[in-house]
Amino acid sequence: MIFEIAIVEDQATASETLTDHLDTWAKERGHQISCHVYSSGEELFAAEDIIKKADIFFLDIRLSLEDDPAIMNGIQIAQNLRAKGFDGEIIFLTAFDEFSYAKKAITIRALDYL
Repeated sequence: MIFEIAIVEDQATASETLTDHLDTWAKERGHQISCHVYSSGEELFAAEDIIKKADIFFLDIRLSLEDDPAIMNGIQIAQNLRAKGFDGEIIFLTAFDEFSYAKKAITIRALDYL
């Protein structure tokens, strides 16, 4: 079985690091994974087939340093995923410690908030 993993992260180095860690984790456990990386929510939803086949989503909370309201953030992406019927695991990633994001993550039934 191949685990399908979707990552939405606007920083290339962060998505590469996460992909490397996930590859190492999978190899150590004898699993196979396929990582699909998107730099925005808009890019993710344009590739709609991943929503149906992904086992887990890793979502960056803030996909714009300026917190631009025109750019979908991780919370909005998760809300859209749930509205589209995704009932799998969601893990939020962030370098920010804003508690309001963690509270919102709980209401979306996130597996974790890192």
